[in-house]
Amino acid sequence: MPPGSVTAVSGTDLVADARRMAGYHAVESALFVVTGRWIQHYDEPSLRTRIAVWNHHHAEHAARWAARYPTIEELPPIDAAVPATSVAAIEAVTGLGSLASSVLPRLADAYRDFAELVDPRLDGPTARILDRVRTDIEVQVAEMQAIAVSTGSAGTAPTPAVTTALADLLP
Repeated sequence: MPPGSVTAVSGTDLVADARRMAGYHAVESALFVVTGRWIQHYDEPSLRTRIAVWNHHHAEHAARWAARYPTIEELPPIDAAVPATSVAAIEAVTGLGSLASSVLPRLADAYRDFAELVDPRLDGPTARILDRVRTDIEVQVAEMQAIAVSTGSAGTAPTPAVTTALADLLP
């Protein structure tokens, strides 16, 4: 191991894991902003309630990643660890269909890939967070896709800015 490198107990690079966590935090925070806007946009009470639940989940996920982010000298604060322009691109998403067809599936893939690297016996807290967020995102994708189909907003392609932002923020 090179001098000065930091290795997590799971055998992965702590700095790389921190970058992942900062990206997850950024995407979840942006989704909190997006879904928060939608609560006011939709008039139907049951849909507003559903969106409010998603909003709460994204806030919870962001808080969990922030709490798990390592505080070591080699790392910047979590909000400074990602490009602000990428976060802004995700926050600019307006269409439910775009979120359901591009952003959330890409986030789910990133979570799945990270879960495959984490040994729950060695990094139980991260494994538990991944279990929780993966379940929440899976349910949200299914609900959003159903709503997008019923409202005629399914299949919206992501903008190039969103595609680039997801590549910047998620490994």
